[in-house]
Amino acid sequence: MTITLYDLPSKLAVKGWSPNPWKARLALNIKGLPYKTIWVELPDVERVCKDIGAKPTGTWRTGTPLYTLPIIHDDTNNAVISDSFEIARYLDDQYPDTIPMFPKGSHTLQAAFKEAHERVALVHLYPLMGVTMVRQLNAPSEHYYRTKKGPSSGATFEEVDLKGEARVEQWKKVREGHEIIASWFSKNEEGQFVMGKDVSFADTMLVAWLRVVGLIYGEESDEWKAVLSWQDGWWARYLKQFDQYLAVV
Repeated sequence: MTITLYDLPSKLAVKGWSPNPWKARLALNIKGLPYKTIWVELPDVERVCKDIGAKPTGTWRTGTPLYTLPIIHDDTNNAVISDSFEIARYLDDQYPDTIPMFPKGSHTLQAAFKEAHERVALVHLYPLMGVTMVRQLNAPSEHYYRTKKGPSSGATFEEVDLKGEARVEQWKKVREGHEIIASWFSKNEEGQFVMGKDVSFADTMLVAWLRVVGLIYGEESDEWKAVLSWQDGWWARYLKQFDQYLAVV
């Protein structure tokens, strides 16, 4: 059995900078499945996807197919799966003796959690990621990201980057969003995962995004230290549970 994970590289020591591939990587690591990584710069993603038969995951504004990573290729049955959510579902089905990412009956609830996470926290985080993230990319991907995924206004990432009090207020919204999410955990009767004592794909959503914040800002940055201090260190304790699953291979 050989599983290949297609991911996006960067200047970072661990290379991986994109939250969605991190979700797939976490799922593979939690399940203990052996795999290898092929790194693909952003301008090459569409070509690579077409070469291996990966399906598009959306459309551009022009209506043309949009190809994204992560993708896995499992040579056990020559399966090629796009999208981190679908990858986790496939791994559950194909390798039922591993830790499930979708415990029985949880698919709908986890899909709803994904939308809630977006509305409560990520929508506030996005404006704080642009310029910090793009500067971590290798030259081909940085150029692609700036030209293809830059602000819709036509301004540069630097020009729309929040500064001063506006930036402070934006981080406050991110913190408040995570306070709401942390309050959901308090409803569990036991355990410290989204689904109580059982880890699930919903946890990879939270961990992937916060992992990327720590990577692109740096572990010694004021921003990351602030994240770890939220809710009296609750998020630091939550993330600590996943240290064993952060290996990049």
